Amino acid sequence: MSGPSIADLDRSTSWHRLATTNLGRLATSIGALPIVVPVHYLVCGEESLVFAVEPDTALCRALDGGVFAFEASGYDDALDRWWTVIARGRASVLGPADPAPVTFAPLDLPGRVVPAVGQANLVNGAEVDSLRDLSALAVHLAVPART
Repeated sequence: MSGPSIADLDRSTSWHRLATTNLGRLATSIGALPIVVPVHYLVCGEESLVFAVEPDTALCRALDGGVFAFEASGYDDALDRWWTVIARGRASVLGPADPAPVTFAPLDLPGRVVPAVGQANLVNGAEVDSLRDLSALAVHLAVPART
């Protein structure tokens, strides 16, 4: 039995795939312990993700100047392939006086959110033919090639 057919995505395609959805998983550290949470986000160019976080929370404080890892997955109908993209970098939370690079209004999120901008210096993605093989991408993408 052969393994999954994994195809790497280039940086541009990875950013394009991230722009096709607005819900992913954000990982950071709070109190020296890892945490992974679902988060709404928007893509801002080909170097930044803007996360919608609740103000004055432990997550908001951890992201302000902290490192993050982010993952989003989806399905490409046109190609009949499943994909995953992982981004890593440093984040900062914008204050009320800072100009927001995007607006979350189209997402119609409940409650109040502030933008946390993640400058992603490592971004890599891959795709597979079958949903069954999607978990293999986590292992494949665990050690990214520097792009």
